[in-house]
Amino acid sequence: LQRLLVRFSPVRASLLLGLIWALWHVPIVLFVPAFRGGMSAGAFVPAYVATVCALSFFMTWLYCSSGGSVLAAIMAHAAWNAAVGVQDRLTVIADRRLSLISAAVLLAIIALTVSRSLRSRYSSGCTVQSGAEPGAGGNSR
Repeated sequence: LQRLLVRFSPVRASLLLGLIWALWHVPIVLFVPAFRGGMSAGAFVPAYVATVCALSFFMTWLYCSSGGSVLAAIMAHAAWNAAVGVQDRLTVIADRRLSLISAAVLLAIIALTVSRSLRSRYSSGCTVQSGAEPGAGGNSR
Protein backbone atom coordinates (compact mmCIF):
# COMPACT_ATOMS: atom_id res chain seq x y z
CA LEU A 1 0.00 0.00 0.00
CA GLN A 2 2.76 2.39 0.91
CA ARG A 3 4.31 2.05 -2.55
CA LEU A 4 0.95 2.40 -4.28
CA LEU A 5 0.21 5.60 -2.35
CA VAL A 6 3.35 7.14 -3.88
CA ARG A 7 1.77 6.87 -7.33
CA PHE A 8 -2.00 6.77 -6.77
CA SER A 9 -4.73 8.33 -4.68
CA PRO A 10 -5.87 6.25 -1.68
CA VAL A 11 -9.06 5.29 -3.53
CA ARG A 12 -7.20 3.99 -6.59
CA ALA A 13 -4.52 2.38 -4.43
CA SER A 14 -7.23 0.59 -2.41
CA LEU A 15 -8.92 -0.76 -5.51
CA LEU A 16 -5.66 -1.93 -7.08
CA LEU A 17 -4.47 -3.52 -3.85
CA GLY A 18 -7.85 -5.22 -3.41
CA LEU A 19 -7.56 -6.78 -6.86
CA ILE A 20 -3.99 -7.93 -6.14
CA TRP A 21 -5.12 -9.30 -2.77
CA ALA A 22 -7.97 -11.23 -4.41
CA LEU A 23 -5.59 -12.66 -7.04
CA TRP A 24 -3.26 -13.75 -4.23
CA HIS A 25 -6.07 -15.95 -2.90
CA VAL A 26 -7.02 -17.50 -6.28
CA PRO A 27 -5.23 -20.82 -5.59
CA ILE A 28 -7.18 -21.48 -2.37
CA VAL A 29 -10.43 -20.29 -3.95
CA LEU A 30 -10.05 -22.59 -6.95
CA PHE A 31 -8.36 -25.64 -5.44
CA VAL A 32 -9.90 -25.89 -1.96
CA PRO A 33 -13.66 -26.41 -2.36
CA ALA A 34 -14.18 -26.18 1.43
CA PHE A 35 -13.01 -22.55 1.24
CA ARG A 36 -16.00 -21.82 -1.00
CA GLY A 37 -18.37 -23.53 1.43
CA GLY A 38 -20.21 -25.54 -1.19
CA MET A 39 -20.45 -22.76 -3.76
CA SER A 40 -19.20 -23.16 -7.31
CA ALA A 41 -16.10 -21.16 -8.19
CA GLY A 42 -18.13 -19.22 -10.77
CA ALA A 43 -20.58 -18.02 -8.12
CA PHE A 44 -18.04 -17.53 -5.35
CA VAL A 45 -15.26 -15.64 -7.15
CA PRO A 46 -17.18 -12.42 -8.06
CA ALA A 47 -18.59 -12.04 -4.54
CA TYR A 48 -15.19 -12.84 -3.04
CA VAL A 49 -13.40 -10.27 -5.23
CA ALA A 50 -16.00 -7.63 -4.28
CA THR A 51 -15.59 -8.49 -0.59
CA VAL A 52 -11.79 -8.35 -0.69
CA CYS A 53 -11.81 -5.06 -2.62
CA ALA A 54 -14.21 -3.55 -0.10
CA LEU A 55 -12.01 -4.78 2.75
CA SER A 56 -9.07 -3.14 1.03
CA PHE A 57 -10.74 0.26 1.33
CA PHE A 58 -11.22 -0.32 5.05
CA MET A 59 -7.59 -1.43 5.44
CA THR A 60 -6.37 1.67 3.60
CA TRP A 61 -8.46 3.83 5.88
CA LEU A 62 -6.95 2.05 8.91
CA TYR A 63 -3.45 2.51 7.53
CA CYS A 64 -3.97 6.21 6.83
CA SER A 65 -5.82 6.89 10.09
CA SER A 66 -3.19 5.15 12.19
CA GLY A 67 -0.28 7.05 10.72
CA GLY A 68 0.83 4.13 8.55
CA SER A 69 0.57 1.30 11.05
CA VAL A 70 0.83 -2.09 9.40
CA LEU A 71 0.00 -3.65 12.78
CA ALA A 72 -3.49 -2.11 12.65
CA ALA A 73 -4.09 -3.75 9.25
CA ILE A 74 -2.70 -7.09 10.46
CA MET A 75 -5.02 -7.05 13.48
CA ALA A 76 -8.01 -6.11 11.31
CA HIS A 77 -7.22 -8.98 8.92
CA ALA A 78 -6.95 -11.41 11.86
CA ALA A 79 -10.25 -10.12 13.29
CA TRP A 80 -11.93 -10.56 9.91
CA ASN A 81 -10.62 -14.14 9.59
CA ALA A 82 -11.79 -14.94 13.12
CA ALA A 83 -15.24 -13.45 12.48
CA VAL A 84 -15.62 -15.42 9.25
CA GLY A 85 -14.56 -18.59 11.05
CA VAL A 86 -17.15 -18.06 13.78
CA GLN A 87 -19.83 -17.18 11.23
CA ASP A 88 -19.11 -20.37 9.27
CA ARG A 89 -19.64 -22.44 12.39
CA LEU A 90 -22.78 -20.65 13.52
CA THR A 91 -24.59 -20.37 10.20
CA VAL A 92 -27.56 -22.62 9.59
CA ILE A 93 -27.33 -22.05 5.85
CA ALA A 94 -26.12 -25.12 3.95
CA ASP A 95 -23.78 -23.00 1.86
CA ARG A 96 -22.07 -19.64 2.26
CA ARG A 97 -23.95 -17.88 -0.50
CA LEU A 98 -26.16 -15.67 1.67
CA SER A 99 -23.44 -14.85 4.20
CA LEU A 100 -20.91 -14.01 1.47
CA ILE A 101 -23.35 -11.84 -0.46
CA SER A 102 -24.46 -10.03 2.70
CA ALA A 103 -20.82 -9.46 3.68
CA ALA A 104 -20.05 -8.13 0.19
CA VAL A 105 -23.00 -5.72 0.32
CA LEU A 106 -22.14 -4.53 3.84
CA LEU A 107 -18.50 -4.07 2.94
CA ALA A 108 -19.43 -2.25 -0.28
CA ILE A 109 -21.42 0.25 1.81
CA ILE A 110 -18.46 0.62 4.18
CA ALA A 111 -16.08 1.01 1.22
CA LEU A 112 -18.22 3.81 -0.26
CA THR A 113 -18.30 5.57 3.09
CA VAL A 114 -14.58 5.10 3.69
CA SER A 115 -13.68 6.18 0.16
CA ARG A 116 -15.21 9.59 0.90
CA SER A 117 -12.91 9.88 3.89
CA LEU A 118 -9.95 8.73 1.82
CA ARG A 119 -10.66 11.33 -0.85
CA SER A 120 -10.55 14.08 1.75
CA ARG A 121 -7.43 12.56 3.36
CA TYR A 122 -5.73 12.47 -0.03
CA SER A 123 -5.98 16.23 -0.18
CA SER A 124 -4.60 16.41 3.38
CA GLY A 125 -1.72 13.98 2.89
CA CYS A 126 -2.54 10.27 3.15
CA THR A 127 0.54 9.45 1.16
CA VAL A 128 4.10 8.42 1.85
CA GLN A 129 6.03 11.25 3.45
CA SER A 130 7.93 13.25 0.88
CA GLY A 131 11.51 12.13 0.51
CA ALA A 132 10.81 8.77 2.17
CA GLU A 133 11.04 5.77 -0.08
CA PRO A 134 9.21 2.66 1.10
CA GLY A 135 11.61 0.33 2.86
CA ALA A 136 14.47 2.83 2.83
CA GLY A 137 15.95 3.38 6.29
CA GLY A 138 14.25 5.39 8.97
CA ASN A 139 10.68 4.62 9.95
CA SER A 140 9.50 2.11 7.37
CA ARG A 141 6.20 0.70 8.49
